[in-house]
Amino acid sequence: MTPKSRTVTALISAIFMVFGVALSSGAVTMPTTAITFAAIPKAVFGDADIALNITETAGVTTVTSNSPEVCSLPNARTVHIITAGTCKLVATNPGTASYKPARAVNKSFMISKAQNILTISDFPWISMANPTAEVSTTQSNGVTTLTSTTKICSVTDNKVQAIKVGTCTLRASNPSSTNFYPAKSVTRSVTIALTSTIQPPSTVQVGPWTIRQTTFNDSNSTNGAADANSWVSNNWYHVGLRFQIAQVQVKSTTKISYLVTDSLGKPTPNKVINLSVGKRDGGSNAKVQVGTQSTTGSDRTPLDQLLVTGTTNAQGVVSFDITGLDTTPRGGLFTQIAAWITGLDKDTIDITNLEYSLPAGGTTGGGTTGGGTTGGGTTGGGTTNTRTLIWSDEFNGSAGTAPDTANWTADIGNGCNNPAGCGWGNGEAEAYAACANKADGSGSMLITASTTAGDASCTSSNAWTSGKFTSYGKKTFTYGYFEARLKMPAGGGTWPAFWALGSNINSVPWPDCGELDIVEYAGNNPNVSTGAFHYKNAQGNHDYKMGALNSGVNLSQAYHTYGMLWLPNEITLFIDDRQVAKVTKADTGLAYWPFGPNSAGVNPKMYIIFNLAMGGSYGGGIQSGLTKAQFSIDYFRYYSSNGYGSTPTN
Repeated sequence: MTPKSRTVTALISAIFMVFGVALSSGAVTMPTTAITFAAIPKAVFGDADIALNITETAGVTTVTSNSPEVCSLPNARTVHIITAGTCKLVATNPGTASYKPARAVNKSFMISKAQNILTISDFPWISMANPTAEVSTTQSNGVTTLTSTTKICSVTDNKVQAIKVGTCTLRASNPSSTNFYPAKSVTRSVTIALTSTIQPPSTVQVGPWTIRQTTFNDSNSTNGAADANSWVSNNWYHVGLRFQIAQVQVKSTTKISYLVTDSLGKPTPNKVINLSVGKRDGGSNAKVQVGTQSTTGSDRTPLDQLLVTGTTNAQGVVSFDITGLDTTPRGGLFTQIAAWITGLDKDTIDITNLEYSLPAGGTTGGGTTGGGTTGGGTTGGGTTNTRTLIWSDEFNGSAGTAPDTANWTADIGNGCNNPAGCGWGNGEAEAYAACANKADGSGSMLITASTTAGDASCTSSNAWTSGKFTSYGKKTFTYGYFEARLKMPAGGGTWPAFWALGSNINSVPWPDCGELDIVEYAGNNPNVSTGAFHYKNAQGNHDYKMGALNSGVNLSQAYHTYGMLWLPNEITLFIDDRQVAKVTKADTGLAYWPFGPNSAGVNPKMYIIFNLAMGGSYGGGIQSGLTKAQFSIDYFRYYSSNGYGSTPTN
C-alpha cells in the first residue's frame, strides 16, 4: 500500500470513528413488544369453546397449541377442547418496525373429566302374573351394566325377569373413560307381588326414527363429515347426518344394510323403510338396478331416480342389493342412496355414495410409467396418451441433503404470516422447517413430521414440525403429464400432498389462480387417495370438484405412482394409471377457468408443491402416541403428452 493510500485509509477510519460515536450516542433503542395473557380457569370436558383474554403493546399476537391432541385453536382467540388433559398454549408476536419481537408467553390449564350421570327407568308393573319388563338406562357416556342385587329377579340385556315374590333391586354401573369419571352407581327397587294393578306401557314404537347403514365405515370408505355438517347447517337434513363415499367395482352387487331404531334407541322390527336410489339433489349419474327396477343415471330432482321399499327383520335390520350397470370404471361415477321413514329431512339418516371407480374382477392397480424417456397410459375414458419425458428430479442427493435449490425452495412457518392464517387455514398442527426435508441417500427425498420426542434435532414453534418445498420461482409448468412416485406416511392424522398452484398467486389470489391437488392422503383412511380441482366459480366464490379411489391396500406400505394429465380444457388424476378424478371446463360452467388460456390466449403456469401436514380439517385427529411420520418421494417427472407440455420455465 502506498503512503497516500495509508493516509486516505486513516482519514476514512477517523471519520467513521467520529460519526460512529455520534450515531451511537444518539441511537434509539426499540421497545420490546409485551404480551399480556390472562390466566385460563380450569375447564371440564364438554365445555364450550373458551375465549382467550390477550392484549399486546404492538403487532399481532399468534397463539398455537403445543398439545394438539388435547386442545386446538379454531381461530386466533378461541380454544376448543378435544379431550381431558393439560392444554398447553404459547403466544408469540413478531413485533413491528418500531417494536422488537415479544418474548413467548406460555399458558397451561387443566381440562378435567366430566361427570357421568346414570338413571334407570321404573318398572312398577312387574309381577308374577306379568313377570317380564324392559328397562332402559341413560348415561352421559360409555356402556352401562345392569345387575340384580337379589335372588328375587334376574336381568339380561335390560330385560328383567321376576323369579319370586319380594323386592327386586337393580344396580347400574358405568366405568370411567378418557373423558368421563366413573358414574356413581344407582339402584332401582320394585316390589314384586302375585299381581299388579299397574298396566305396562304400550309396546308401540314411535319416532323420531334413526336409520343407520352398517355396511360402510371409515375403514372401508371415505368419511364426508365436512359435507354432512354443511348440509345440516343449511337445514337440508336433520342433525346427526352421516355421509360416506365408498369405492366399489363396476358391474358388482353391493348389499347395503340399515339398522332402524325408535325414539328410545330400540331396534324396530317389521317397519317399512323407503330407500332413495339416485337420491334427489344428489347429482347421481351411475346406472344401477335394485330388484327388477333400474335407473338411467339421469338426475330427476326433485324426484329420486328410484324409490323402493323394504321391511326390517326381528333385529330391526333391512338390506338392499344394488347392482351397478355401467361397464367402465371412473372416479365421479356414482349413485347416492339414503334410507328413511318419515322424510329425508325429518329422520336421522345416513347418505352413501356408491362410486363405481374400481374395475370388475377386483384388480387394484396397473403398472408404472417411470423408468424411461417414453411411457404410455390411458385416461379414464380409454383414450391412449403417449408421454415423452421432458424434465425430472430423481432426488439422488447424498443422505441428509436438502432438495436441489436450483429446483426447489423450502416453505417455512405455521401460516400465521400467510393470508390463509395460522394453521394454513385448515387448523393444521405443524409448523414447517427446512430441516424436515432431507434426502435419504438411496434415491428418495423424505419429508419428516415429528414432535420433539420423535426428533429433537428439528423443531419449530409448534408441537409438530414438518416439511414443505415448492418449485415457486424456480420451475413453472404448462400442460402435460405430471407424475411422482410416493410412499405415504403411516399414522392417523398425517396429511401428505402432491399439488400445484397458479404461479400468479401473488397477483391473482387463491382460488382465482387455481389449485390442482394431484393427490391428498389421510392416514386415518389409509386405503384411499383423493384428488381435487379448486377455482373461483361464476358467483365469485371458491368452488371445487373432487374424486376418491379406494385401492384396497394400505398406501403407506409401498410406493405408488400418482399422476395428472393436464390439457387446456380437461384434467385427469391417476393412481397407478387408474383414474381417480376428472374435470372439464364444461363441468365448471366457467367462460374462463384458470387451467386454460385466458381471453388473450395466454396459457397459465403452475408450480409444484410437496408437503406433509398434520391434523387439520382433512388429516383429522392425530393418533395417540404418534411422534414421527415420513413422506417418501422417489421422483418427480414431467412429460409432454399428445403434443402438450414443454420445457419448464423459471
